[in-house]
Amino acid sequence: MKLPRYVIRYVFYYFVALFSLIFTYSALFLFITRYIEGVKYGVADALHWVIVSMATRAVPDVVLTTTAGKTLSIIVSMSGIVLMFGLLIPISNTIWKYLAWRFEHPTSTTLRDHVVVCYYSKIAEKLIGELESLNIPFLVLDPRAEVVHSLFEKGVPCVVGDPTSSEGLKRANVESAKTVVMCGTDVQNTAVLLELGSGIVVAEGTIKEEHLKMAGADMVVVPKKLVGDHVAHRIIELMKGVPVGEVEFFKGLYITELPVNPESGAVGKTIMEVWNSNEKRMGGRVIAMWKDGKLIPSPAPETVITSNSVLVVVGTPEQLRTIEDSICTERCKCMGAPHTPRRFIVIGHGEVGKEVVRRLMDAGVGVVVIDSNPHALSGLECPTIVGSATDEEVLKEAGVDQPGHLTVLILLPDDSESALSTLLVRDMNPRAFIITRENNGENIDKIHKAGSSYVVSIPVMCVEVITSEIAKKYNKKYKAEPMAQGLVVEVFEVPEKSLLTEFDLESLSLPRKFGCSLIGIKRGEDVILDIKPDEVLKEGDRIAVVGTEEGISKFREVFI
Repeated sequence: MKLPRYVIRYVFYYFVALFSLIFTYSALFLFITRYIEGVKYGVADALHWVIVSMATRAVPDVVLTTTAGKTLSIIVSMSGIVLMFGLLIPISNTIWKYLAWRFEHPTSTTLRDHVVVCYYSKIAEKLIGELESLNIPFLVLDPRAEVVHSLFEKGVPCVVGDPTSSEGLKRANVESAKTVVMCGTDVQNTAVLLELGSGIVVAEGTIKEEHLKMAGADMVVVPKKLVGDHVAHRIIELMKGVPVGEVEFFKGLYITELPVNPESGAVGKTIMEVWNSNEKRMGGRVIAMWKDGKLIPSPAPETVITSNSVLVVVGTPEQLRTIEDSICTERCKCMGAPHTPRRFIVIGHGEVGKEVVRRLMDAGVGVVVIDSNPHALSGLECPTIVGSATDEEVLKEAGVDQPGHLTVLILLPDDSESALSTLLVRDMNPRAFIITRENNGENIDKIHKAGSSYVVSIPVMCVEVITSEIAKKYNKKYKAEPMAQGLVVEVFEVPEKSLLTEFDLESLSLPRKFGCSLIGIKRGEDVILDIKPDEVLKEGDRIAVVGTEEGISKFREVFI
């Protein structure tokens, strides 16, 4: 258990002052007794006299008789009184109050018009981060005391209580809440929903959506179905040659991700060389790059483009098409244009895999499915293989190592297994386009480093959908779009007296200090994409920022 920083600071300063006075008074004692009173004492005698005098609990062995000695005795005794009653007791009381509060369960709140998040989970953790950044009041209601204690230490508003009971909901002041988000199991969520009659439900999928809506749910988010639909949609887009993860951040301006296939003519060249070699380029620029599992915000023009890296580019649709042709000259071929045969392998046939396979088969795409559970593959009208996703022989049987244009979708529920499977597939087929599911929101970099071309995070996608719905209830401007690699694009309005209006962008060093980049400025009706290092933003400017969730969160905290 950690004490608050201010308590630790007070205790530190107290002991610094105490020991400083003890040694100072000891030196004065030795000086007065030797040169004024004519008696020679040792250091141990001096320390003993000072400590006894400061404690004011006993008569010291040595009695000073001169005026200087008596004056020192008075000062030492008064210092002891001040240190004991003026400082030590208040600090002790503060520590004891904190400890008492630490072991008490917060059982009520005075919040109003807030969001109640029932049950703490990975999705709840990311959700409250988004709510906090939007200045939306929230409260976590959880029956687990240890979870609430941990949240309290982090300064997160929380209450111990059972969300399925009226007493627990009363503790969270649900009657005055704007909405309730249920992040527990389907059984828990259903019980809460029946008690409340409304709210947003994050469902596991064991209970049908229509049943939850019949029970009063305002919105039902099924993470696995959401991700499955997203992946399937992206596959269809890739087959049509549509850029990956294209997001509009200002009207007519888009940001997209371009995976660099090993066959691309851009491999081995710098960004500057690729840009200068294209005479037809109509603008646009690279604003971030995933390389060797790491995000590089605002990469330098001298940065070398490597195989299976991912470029994040911004521009108009026409500019993006031109950039796409320059960066991925073989893109239509490697993405599976109609004239080119392409193979699809799906690893994992759970809730996500089922949705993807269904959508691919409906689109007439041939697919091979791998799963370790034979029952999960029963009834499929396509080639299936029973085996482990981390078994090289199983992957070879599916044809991972065969030449040709291959897309592998790794849709496993365990991130460690997904990372290993991705590593094996990438080693067996460097030219494969790999899409990997990520489950915790914390392993995106790891999976990308393993060789994935496109990472889809379940918590990130769910939180964006839920936050968008909540923001509407508070009339908040919220335009944050998750991109496949864990990037987020968010639009902010520059507030009054922000650091953004006091320093130029070069001085602020956003990419280096915050891991995010400014990609566009809307000033009145004008949109600025060619942002200069000496640009100073103005109050009321609308700015588009791209970065990781952590980078965007830090940016909000400091500047907005």
